[in-house]
Amino acid sequence: YRLTDRLSHPAAKGKYTGFVTSNPEGRNWIFAHWYNPEKIEALPKESRLMRRGIHNRTKDNPFLTEEYLKMQYATSPEEWIRRYMDGEFDVFEGQIWKEFSHDVHCVRVADCKGWEKREPPKTWPRYMGIDAGGADPWAFEAAAVDPYGNVIVYDEIYRPEVYVGSFEKELKAIIDGRNFIKFPMDWENKAAQEELKRIGIRITNAFKRNKLDSINRMARYLHPNPERAFPDWHPLAGQPGSPGIFFTDYVPNLVRELPQQRWKKIMGYDIERNVADDKVSNHATDAALYILRERPRPEEVLVSLEAKFKAAGLDKRSAYYYLLERQQEEQRKKNQTKMDVVYPHLRPANRERELWN
Repeated sequence: YRLTDRLSHPAAKGKYTGFVTSNPEGRNWIFAHWYNPEKIEALPKESRLMRRGIHNRTKDNPFLTEEYLKMQYATSPEEWIRRYMDGEFDVFEGQIWKEFSHDVHCVRVADCKGWEKREPPKTWPRYMGIDAGGADPWAFEAAAVDPYGNVIVYDEIYRPEVYVGSFEKELKAIIDGRNFIKFPMDWENKAAQEELKRIGIRITNAFKRNKLDSINRMARYLHPNPERAFPDWHPLAGQPGSPGIFFTDYVPNLVRELPQQRWKKIMGYDIERNVADDKVSNHATDAALYILRERPRPEEVLVSLEAKFKAAGLDKRSAYYYLLERQQEEQRKKNQTKMDVVYPHLRPANRERELWN
């Protein structure tokens, strides 16, 4: 902010430029100031031209040989590659959930098959994690569970508020007509629980003991499992490597907070402890952790891809053939769609073909 202030001074206008070089440190102020599309695109053109960001990867350097790059990628840990060589904003030193990736875990509602407007089918069981606020933001995180055991956090309310009753209309719009099972919330805030009870929300006391267990549970749900297929509602349906939890574009605050969580360090030492840093905003994150503590452990509920095929009576070769055939069919549909646009008179009457028999 001091740099911006100095460069905004009339005496500096048109004369001076400030340069900042940095490795990505999560979605921090550097990302917010130069790379966050929501913030940058909202600015007028003149302001956008005043802040230029150049995002480089190691392999973009034309002077590095292929042998050098191969050696760097082969001898470096994945976290190091993602941060220092590929320049990802989703991984940084001290980060708790290093496997979080916007490309893997975040999904646009418009791309989800069979969903109703901006949410999953209303018959799916639901949970709402609640983190009480006041001067700090309240966080209400709504999540649904699909038939495969995946948790989808799809809606949220996030803002500071003293009067709990002001949330009534928003909460009823999310809750009414849906299959909500539990509303876990911090049991210490009795006054807020009573206020929510008047609205018609019966609170479940959240599991708060042993927060490390909650952190580990989130990590296992975030893990992209090569033995599990993406669910049929997902844009990558049928492909292996599905995590057990997803986030839609309607939970921006949770998506912002989650990858920023870091381990707390002992004062004066560069030593990490098994405690989350309470200086990092975590209201939506805590609400999501309350939800996962109500769910079974991922190994108990998330069935592997191999187990699904086994239950269907398919061996590994048949399962591989099915996946390959499905991918080829999707590619054929894409190609046919392009042909329909160019040559509509050649469109077949029915080109749908059932793969699973």
